[in-house]
Amino acid sequence: MRAISWQVSAVDYLINGLLHTMRTNPLDDSNLDEAIGFIARLNQIKAHNIGYLGESALEIAADVRAIQPPEGYGRIMVSDHGQLVGLLGKE
Repeated sequence: MRAISWQVSAVDYLINGLLHTMRTNPLDDSNLDEAIGFIARLNQIKAHNIGYLGESALEIAADVRAIQPPEGYGRIMVSDHGQLVGLLGKE
C-alpha cells in the first residue's frame, strides 16, 4: 500500500466516463467552519460518524479547539464544482 503525500493538490477521477478534478487544500482557519459543518452533517449518519468528535457543530468546534491540532494537520477535498466532499487528517 502506498502512502498518500500531504503535498497532493489535485486528484483526477472519472464519474460516468467524465473526467473530474478534486482539489485538496490545507485545512486552516479560513475553512475550518465549513469543515466543522461538514463533519456535523456526516456525524448524523452512523456509517460516517467520527466517534471522538461531538454531534452538533458547537460540540465539534469545542472538540477541535480542545485538540488544538497543529498547522498542516489536515486537508479539505473540494470537487471541481467547489463543494466540500471530504477531509483528510492525521494524528
